[in-house]
Amino acid sequence: MLSISRKFRQKKGAISLTLGGNNNSRSLDNNNQNTINYYNNGLPNGQDVVNQQQSLNAPGSSFNIQNDISRTISRDRKSSLVLSSSINMSNGNSDQRTYDYNPLTGLYDVTAAALTSQYTNKQFQYSSALGFNKTTAKLTLSAYANLQNIELKGTNMGNNQWNEINRNYLSFLPRASVSYKAGKNTTYSINFSSSANTPSLQNLQPVQNNNNPLYIRTGNPDLKIANNYSIQLGFNTFDTKTNSSASYRLSYGLTFNAFSTARDFDSKTGVSSVRPINVDGNNNISLSGSFGRPTGIKGLRVNYGFSASNRRYINFVNTVQNTTSDLTAAITASLNYAHEESLNIAFNNRSSYTVNNNSIQATTNNSYFSFNNTANISYEFIKTWRFNVDVGQQSFARQNAGLNNNVVIVNAGLQKYFLEKNQLNVQLKAFDLFDQNSGISRTISNNQIEDTQVNNLRRYFSVRLTYKINKIVKKTP
Repeated sequence: MLSISRKFRQKKGAISLTLGGNNNSRSLDNNNQNTINYYNNGLPNGQDVVNQQQSLNAPGSSFNIQNDISRTISRDRKSSLVLSSSINMSNGNSDQRTYDYNPLTGLYDVTAAALTSQYTNKQFQYSSALGFNKTTAKLTLSAYANLQNIELKGTNMGNNQWNEINRNYLSFLPRASVSYKAGKNTTYSINFSSSANTPSLQNLQPVQNNNNPLYIRTGNPDLKIANNYSIQLGFNTFDTKTNSSASYRLSYGLTFNAFSTARDFDSKTGVSSVRPINVDGNNNISLSGSFGRPTGIKGLRVNYGFSASNRRYINFVNTVQNTTSDLTAAITASLNYAHEESLNIAFNNRSSYTVNNNSIQATTNNSYFSFNNTANISYEFIKTWRFNVDVGQQSFARQNAGLNNNVVIVNAGLQKYFLEKNQLNVQLKAFDLFDQNSGISRTISNNQIEDTQVNNLRRYFSVRLTYKINKIVKKTP
């Protein structure tokens, strides 16, 4: 990334230019082996076997340019206009090949046409924004109008069919914020923002994915852009006498043309055929608060808080609309201790309870507790030598049928600092010291039990070398 900036004379604004880009490549080789047993009244009633080999090669690149100009428009320099524009270009290719096992040859040499595809993807995005900023002793105001245009071009060859996708998405994305200081350390704020999400090429391509043979996914070339709007109210206060703080947040979000799914379920085979669709009516609301204060012990500070949220989203099952509501309540607590610069200790906890309800699938309703605990200790036991240990614990306790799990991950590291001002440091770190990141989970629904094992990156060690460069330029009087 390259960034160039220059200030105008008499502090009347600035201009900046940023250039960036990257190249990447993703490759994947895997075997997909599944055996599905069907039962009728507890008796075997057939079997399906999937034995396939898949390969994926997906190189890509991107390039972006951004230009920002700000200019003061008042004598007191408290009001300014901002003009910004950006261009983002990306290219991607994907070659996915799937072969069925041939018992006659003992090889994977039978092409699975429905699961084999080659596609190209080109995206060009241009956005331009005009903004106004004003700052006074008590009021900070910001308002921006952003126009965004995204052009998608893609080709796909799959299942012996040629498909070409050309999409153009134009969005008007305003945002504004107002902050008011009611006192020296008390602030009220209101923020409005908007954003747009374009469909991914994977969701646009009409190609099947059968990594899970009970969940066959196909893309939808008719997807529209999703538009998100949110508003947030905030309050912050800080007491300098007691060194305590409090803050509250209330937010609401609404999405038009949200991405969802339409699922056709075959009760005889247990297979779900799924494709992405657009829906209206998805929304979320949340309320949170956080508080902090010192304790009677020097260097020890306590923080605690709460949150409550409800997320409503829509999908379709066998052409019938299903509305899902996720209600979550949580409490948080943390202790932080610092002794000069030699010792730092932190403990954090988040405990939550979630209730999930479905309008037409009551058998899949679920409620569960989740607990997340972390601890960190950093200790300089000898000058220029520091020891670090992080412990993370996560557990879920489901109220109905399911698999309770408890995972504890421990990371530990040793650092050594060199040179006069400790600019150079070498760190040896062990991740998942006790090899607990198993990646095993179970999902139970009204028609199936599914155990999933993912090969996570488990215990490993790393060595990191860091050199800090600090340069301070003194102004000549």
